[in-house]
Amino acid sequence: MPNVAKLPKGVSIPEIGVFLHVPRTGGTTVRLVAEANLPLGQILAIYGPDIEHPEQCLQRLHEPTRRALKLIRGHISFGIHKHMPWARCYYFTLVRNPIQRVWSLWNYAYRHKAHHLYEALHELGSIGAAVRAGVSVEFNNGMCRQLSGLDGPFPQEPYGSTLIPYGPDETEAAFEEVMERVDLRQISVGTTEYFDAFLYVLAETMDWKNRDHGKANTGPPFHNSFLSDDDHAAILEYNKHDTRLWEFATSMCD
Repeated sequence: MPNVAKLPKGVSIPEIGVFLHVPRTGGTTVRLVAEANLPLGQILAIYGPDIEHPEQCLQRLHEPTRRALKLIRGHISFGIHKHMPWARCYYFTLVRNPIQRVWSLWNYAYRHKAHHLYEALHELGSIGAAVRAGVSVEFNNGMCRQLSGLDGPFPQEPYGSTLIPYGPDETEAAFEEVMERVDLRQISVGTTEYFDAFLYVLAETMDWKNRDHGKANTGPPFHNSFLSDDDHAAILEYNKHDTRLWEFATSMCD
């Protein structure tokens, strides 16, 4: 955890939860629960172009607002605490079966004309082709890339920059970095499949009383028949480190 700047005697150090929202894992539902428990003024959401420079979102806050923060959430990578020497941060995130997550990413982008990948996915025609073509690093161990903080602000085109090359074996260091952060208890990792257990831990830590939730921004239910053998093989080949991360997180929930 980061060093905390010395504060005047009697001034408490704020503790802030940081929810690293990995796309298509259930993060929008976490948002609903957070907003049911916290005033909006205590939540900082970082999405869209802001994910490229999250520190600027902090700089724009007035001091009273900054001091009132309880939760930061968004499509951001590990590391925002480096810009917050005035607070203690603890990280939470959700990971998901990469087969289902990549399919969900594909399905979402394929159905929404405003999505930046819409035209490319329709031209390529299949998940397997899109994964192998490198149309987006989100299809290539995107969870490890984001949670490690080694791949720049967040590897989501057109916003984030990409430092780790695209390829099936390029993210080994990112996986090791994430596992080290989990081992040091710098990141608490839950799984979409055990969402209620994750929510319980998050709510206990944040002292949230209202834990009821519906589901938000969900796509159609997944079924293996939606994928061809080539789709399935491509996802596994290019997401082996995400698979290892998800299998570890699942084992901790069993």
